[in-house]
Amino acid sequence: MSAENTEQKSFNEDELKKKEEFAKEFEQQAQSVQPDSEKEEPKVKEEERESQPSENDEEIAKIRQQIIRAKFRNFWWINANPDTWSIERLQIGDTHEYSTHTKDKNERRVFDNFFDCKSGDLALGYETTPTKKLVSIFEIIKPAENREGDMMVFKLIYLFSQQTDYETIFALPIIEKSKNLKNIQGSIFKITYAEFKTIVNTTEVKIGSDSIRDDLPSYTDNPELEDKLGREPIAQSVVAVVRNIWPDTQKVSDKYGTSFMVHIQGPWGSGKSTFLNLIEKELKKYNWVVISYNAWQHQHIDPPWWSMLDTVFKQARDQVANTANLKTSELFRRWKSGSFFLNLLSFILLALTITIPFFVIPSFLGTQEPIIKNVSSIVALVAGLIALFASIGKSLNQSLLFGSSDSAKSFA
Repeated sequence: MSAENTEQKSFNEDELKKKEEFAKEFEQQAQSVQPDSEKEEPKVKEEERESQPSENDEEIAKIRQQIIRAKFRNFWWINANPDTWSIERLQIGDTHEYSTHTKDKNERRVFDNFFDCKSGDLALGYETTPTKKLVSIFEIIKPAENREGDMMVFKLIYLFSQQTDYETIFALPIIEKSKNLKNIQGSIFKITYAEFKTIVNTTEVKIGSDSIRDDLPSYTDNPELEDKLGREPIAQSVVAVVRNIWPDTQKVSDKYGTSFMVHIQGPWGSGKSTFLNLIEKELKKYNWVVISYNAWQHQHIDPPWWSMLDTVFKQARDQVANTANLKTSELFRRWKSGSFFLNLLSFILLALTITIPFFVIPSFLGTQEPIIKNVSSIVALVAGLIALFASIGKSLNQSLLFGSSDSAKSFA
């Protein structure tokens, strides 16, 4: 072999090695940029996989809250015979009609339950032999109404993924003692919320606490005593405006002056009462008499104006230093109203009507016997005193005293 051929062969071998090395390098680079779809999925530890939320968690939470919200409604157990209809053939949201009568037109067992259930009640769906498992939860849409023959309608709202078998359910202590589930030969049976909850807890839906949200704080609709929203400066501005307007209202010709109104509007729970309390607190710094009247609390009191005036009087009396003068002025005002004299006059006339005959009868009989005369005088005196005190008491109660709404009904 010539030297030239030897060199050529050596060159070809070196070139081949370079190509092989280049091919390997290219393959490695290609693998490093392999699409995500072609890469192998990373292996997840079994513990991590179990801790990841399942797709059914949201549905479980939803049905759990629906059960808790319905705890004060009625609960039922519905049997489904797979030979007639199968629950698992239904889709979530599908409705099913259950006849009150058999094909032979006989009333089904525990017939009244078809009519006693109400719209919104919840029911457990149980498939009988050969399945013998708890399968679903239904919501009653419409009870039966016609006892001659009608349909009860319910809707499928949840299918259990962990279906509890007959033996497990009826081994539960609360179910063993259940009167309604002693014999489940029939169609629909009433159960208690405790029984419903216990049975459901054998599935993946764990009711747990009956509280819809245990972690939420509870709030009342009572006004807040603390200004948590920083509205006190606004209340101070309102009070400043009121104090500036008030002197001008007293300059009118009417001796009692005039009045004005500030209207605060907002939806329930927006803080109107709390804001008014802030205004009251600010007004009292300037020795204003502030009256708080809740019309909603007094809406059933008759006459309607009495509760308001009574509230004004009592709250003002407690805030004014000289309450004796206030009460005297009010008594005098009621005295001048005229109703006192009207009632007093009517009862005096009644007293005279009762007493006069006792003075007239002896003269009419033409006798002046001392016994008759004395008895007549005593009777007349007693009757007159009774009528007088009754008239005074009635007038005071109706016109002068601050007693009750009944007294106010006769006040003019």
